[in-house]
Amino acid sequence: MKTVLSILVLISFVSCKRENQVNPPAGKAELKGEWVRVLKSGGIAGIYLTPDSGYNVHYNFDDQKLFITENGRAHPPVGYSTLQKKSLLNGEKAEFLILNTSDCTACQLMPEYTFSFSPKSDSLFIYEDVYDGFNYTYVKKRIDGWLAATYVGVDPRLCPSPCCGGYLLNIEGVTYTTTSFPANFSMDFSKKPQKLLVKIQPTPFSCAPIPVVISEAKLLP
Repeated sequence: MKTVLSILVLISFVSCKRENQVNPPAGKAELKGEWVRVLKSGGIAGIYLTPDSGYNVHYNFDDQKLFITENGRAHPPVGYSTLQKKSLLNGEKAEFLILNTSDCTACQLMPEYTFSFSPKSDSLFIYEDVYDGFNYTYVKKRIDGWLAATYVGVDPRLCPSPCCGGYLLNIEGVTYTTTSFPANFSMDFSKKPQKLLVKIQPTPFSCAPIPVVISEAKLLP
């Protein structure tokens, strides 16, 4: 009898300990860091905006706050949390990003979004969990020399000069031009916009768009 009682006490202790354990919020570890918006799409009108549309957004998550920068303007930090619950759109369980919108009334934020990651491309996808809502794609700002870029087409100003002609790239909100890509890189240049990661080298030329040399490039899905 004493042995049975000891076992019951042990089971009760373990159960209480498990109930009192605080698990880390889902998704917070992956959210941490700086993200560059490369695409805003959706809505009733079916819009499709890249940084070259003139709207450049950076999200920077720490443990408790989201720091938003729009076109170089820093907004007040926004408190956030994450949880799992059913999505309104498909009825399936999803990761939710919960924002304290009162922290920044000028940020035009919804209180709840679903989100997911693509680890292979360091991409973050944020969705408004409403019908006809907007979808946002962010690329992790790298610390290894890679930069988030969007290929937006060919510069129509053809001339024998580094300052015009070539391919147009929006790299983290700034428009650049390059005359070539590395020999081991292939892409359908007739399709635009396209998301890339690039490593660039400056050139001695001073003009706009800014000419650069693309030393490395890889296409994102």
